[in-house]
Amino acid sequence: MPSGSPSTGAQTRWASVVLLACVATACNPARGCVASSFELAPESRLPVWLRLSAGEERQDVSLDLYYYAPPSKSVDDVVLVVHDSSLLSHSVSGRHWWHPRTKQQLDKYWATEPRPEFPKPTYIVIEIDGQIDVIEHRASAEQNRDPTRALFWMSNDESILEEARESRSHTKSLR
Repeated sequence: MPSGSPSTGAQTRWASVVLLACVATACNPARGCVASSFELAPESRLPVWLRLSAGEERQDVSLDLYYYAPPSKSVDDVVLVVHDSSLLSHSVSGRHWWHPRTKQQLDKYWATEPRPEFPKPTYIVIEIDGQIDVIEHRASAEQNRDPTRALFWMSNDESILEEARESRSHTKSLR
C-alpha cells in the first residue's frame, strides 16, 4: 500500500462515521425520521390554527409539512414549519391520521389484486393544539407544477372537514 493512503479499516470507519452523521441529521431521537415532506400550494388556504400577524397577507406565508416515522405512538408525528414575511421560522407539531374516506379507499386498494391505481386525492386529518384540519394530497398530474416539488393543500370541503372532526374520538381510542 502506498505511503499516506488510508487503510481499508480506516476507510470503513470513516464511512461508518459519515453514515452515522447522515442518519443523525435526518432523524430526531425523540421524533423519529422524516418519512416525507411537502410545501403548501401558494393558492391554498392556511390551516385553521395559523393566524396572520397584523399587516401580513396569505402570500407572505409559506409552510413546509414533514411527516415522521415516530419511535412510539405517543410522539407527535407531523411537523409544520411556518415561514413568514419577517424571515423568521417557527414550527408546530401534532398528530395525523387517515381521513375516514381515504381509509376506506385504501382498505379497498390493498384488498384488490392486481392493484388498481392508487386513490387520489388522499385526505389526512391533522390535529395541532386541539384544532382539527384536513390536508389534501392530489395526484401529481393534477398539480400541473414542477415535478421536483411535492405540494399539499388544505381541504375546503365542509363535509370532509366535518367527518374529520367526528373521526377524532375514534382515532384517539386507537392510540
